Amino acid sequence: MIASIGARTLVENRVDFSKTRNMIIASVILVFGLGGAVIPIEIGMIEIQLVGMALAAIN
Repeated sequence: MIASIGARTLVENRVDFSKTRNMIIASVILVFGLGGAVIPIEIGMIEIQLVGMALAAIN
């Protein structure tokens, strides 16, 4: 559902997907969001793991 809302937003704002750069950005966000990528971030003694949709939102 979230991915379809994001795709609708891109279409409504007339993002030009014929440009390679735009296609790569959209692909990376979908892969991170749906693929379950995990990126650990350490801040002092605290470790945070960005997973899935949280990682895609930051992207």
